[in-house]
Amino acid sequence: MSNAMKQLSRLSRLIFEMEIDLGLSDLSQPEKLVLMAAHEQSDADGQFETHQLLSHPLSAKMARPTFFRALKQLEQKELLLRNPDKKRGLYSVAET
Repeated sequence: MSNAMKQLSRLSRLIFEMEIDLGLSDLSQPEKLVLMAAHEQSDADGQFETHQLLSHPLSAKMARPTFFRALKQLEQKELLLRNPDKKRGLYSVAET
């Protein structure tokens, strides 16, 4: 096994362990990617807009139906919160 593959394997294991520690191991892969993109794109108040996630490298290549399904599931799991004052597109990450 090449050194790069060993490093990738160790990094994957570390990410897997962190997902367990953060309680994210039960999320689907699209849900994890959307949630990570949301955390990265959120401002100081934890808010972000949908279009920011659609262009984020973690979720940009995701099929739109898959993206919006993951977004809805994260909202149902109360990991992302829709802004009630705006009809659509504005969310915030839930405080954990």
